[in-house]
Amino acid sequence: MRSSAPPPTARPASFSPLLDPQVQTVCK
Repeated sequence: MRSSAPPPTARPASFSPLLDPQVQTVCK
């Protein structure tokens, strides 16, 4: 959906990592 996804450290606290498959791999 997003052409440029911000790094996990730059994500807002309200953003749920579960919504982003790429983030799941990083947080997993």
